[in-house]
Amino acid sequence: MSHDTIADVTEIVRFSEFKSNEAEAEAFALVKKLDGCLRSYHGPQSGESSSGVWVHEWQTLADHTAFQKSTIYPSFIAGVGDFAKIDSLVHVQLKPYPAARAFGAPLTELTVATLKPTTTAAQFEAALAEAAGSFPQIGASARGVVLENDRQYVLVNGWDSAEARRQALATSAVQEISKKIGELADFQVGQYTFVQ
Repeated sequence: MSHDTIADVTEIVRFSEFKSNEAEAEAFALVKKLDGCLRSYHGPQSGESSSGVWVHEWQTLADHTAFQKSTIYPSFIAGVGDFAKIDSLVHVQLKPYPAARAFGAPLTELTVATLKPTTTAAQFEAALAEAAGSFPQIGASARGVVLENDRQYVLVNGWDSAEARRQALATSAVQEISKKIGELADFQVGQYTFVQ
């Protein structure tokens, strides 16, 4: 099956040298209006103004691919330099979908986990299932495998506040399961207060 036929796809773009300015607002507004773009979120990383993320939920991967093949795409990409540098772009089928509750939470934690060479997907997924019961403070969560690299996972957690996250991470049960999961993968973690 071609990836383009995959439905309910979330695109995550990570930026460095990120600036929330007029160029960023105009570019973001353009993507939000595209055919097949269902929901969009963006914002700088909390506590670090030089990193940012865009999240777009697409009806199908083909909708995003059509934009990439369009005549406006080269000038769009050239304009990104006015507000950021693209560090990575991935697509994922998050479950549950849509992940609007997690992305719309007061604090959204976005994690990309790359499995270590000796870790199987089954081991990692079992550890995630075990961890799910350790985080009752999470308001909403979603996860999925990156379409471009099946050794990467995207984990999205919506928190009621930064304090709720801190309190959850301070418990011994969470520290124990976090240590176990940390032995299975390498993590890029960021917290965001997204706007649509």
